[in-house]
Amino acid sequence: MRPGNTVFILQCPAALRLKADLIQHFGKVGSHYYNITRGIDPRGVNPNRIRKSVGAEKSFFPDLGDRQRMVTELGVIAAMVEQRLHSRQGVTITLKLKYADYQQITRNRTVRHPFSTTAEIFQVAVDLFNAALDPERAVRLFGDYNCRVLRGNPLH
Repeated sequence: MRPGNTVFILQCPAALRLKADLIQHFGKVGSHYYNITRGIDPRGVNPNRIRKSVGAEKSFFPDLGDRQRMVTELGVIAAMVEQRLHSRQGVTITLKLKYADYQQITRNRTVRHPFSTTAEIFQVAVDLFNAALDPERAVRLFGDYNCRVLRGNPLH
């Protein structure tokens, strides 16, 4: 984008302008934006790539307002993450929390010693949860991610 020439595209329909307009505002990447808004993406998909992270998330309807139930659900999600790790180890946990009004926050922690068990994942997730939660708000979604799997320890 050219300095001093700011254009905000807030919704895909706003990007459905003529390709030339997008190229004028964004340069070469404008052509990419034009194609993406139409579902055109020539990049290949490799379903057999080595995964560098695993995670699990769970949505709730109705939204959760009970703190104890939230902690219980974090335990369920931690167990899902452990299962997906397949005996591998990680060093970073990220907690994703989405409130009933769809505001989303994430918090993460990198630990000194690699972890792989439900208990280890759960403890870090609960610590992050306790530090981040606004107790006055209901929760719509929790996610727990093992964001950094140790090198030489890839997920397939």
